[in-house]
Amino acid sequence: METRLTLLVALAFLVLLWNTAMAWFIYRAFARSARRVLDYQDRSARLIGGFEAALERVKSASIRATEWSAEIRNGVVDAAENVDRADNWLQYGLAKVDFKVDKVFTEIARVADETKGAMAEPLYRTGTIVRGVGALLEVLLIVERMREPEQPGN
Repeated sequence: METRLTLLVALAFLVLLWNTAMAWFIYRAFARSARRVLDYQDRSARLIGGFEAALERVKSASIRATEWSAEIRNGVVDAAENVDRADNWLQYGLAKVDFKVDKVFTEIARVADETKGAMAEPLYRTGTIVRGVGALLEVLLIVERMREPEQPGN
C-alpha cells in the first residue's frame, strides 16, 4: 500500500506540477498578449490622435477655403456690378452723343437745304434770264433776217 500511496502522491505531485507549469505558460502568453494589446492600443491611440489632428487641419483648411471662396465670389459679383454700371453709363453716354450728333446733322441738313435753295434760286433765275435773253436774241436775229433784202444767189 505504501507503493500505491507513493504512486498516488507522485501522480498528484506530477499533476500539480503540470498544472502549475501550464498556468505559468498560460499566464506568460496572456501577459505577452496583454502587452501587445496595450502596445497596439497605444499605437491605435496615436493613430487616432493623428487622424483627429488631420481632421482638425482639414476642417480648418475647409473653413479657410470657404471664406476665400466667398471673398472671391463677392469680388466677382462686385466686379460684375461695376461692369454692368459702366455698360449702362456707356450706353447712356452713347445715347446722349447720338442724340447730339443727330441734332447737329439735322441742323447741318437744314442749313445745307437752305444753302442749296439759296444757291439754286439765283442760278435758276440766271438760267431763266439767259434763256430769255437767248430767246430775245433769236427773235432779233429772225427779225433782222426778215429786214434784210434777199440777196441774189441765195
